[in-house]
Amino acid sequence: MNSTAMIVGVATHPEHRGNGLVSMVMESLLIEVLKEGKVVGLLYDNPHAGGLYKKLGFQDIGKWVIYKIE
Repeated sequence: MNSTAMIVGVATHPEHRGNGLVSMVMESLLIEVLKEGKVVGLLYDNPHAGGLYKKLGFQDIGKWVIYKIE
């Protein structure tokens, strides 16, 4: 059994931002995934989103680097 989970693609339609929807969905998702005994990770590049994730208990653990072909 895999002991990790990765969250990707979290977004809110602009008309519904600021209503706490991402917080509610993330909290519910985290409860379910943590019940399974998994470690949860995510990648983000939006400082505003990072602030929300940190409020939910996520911690920065380092930097990721990718190779981009141009």
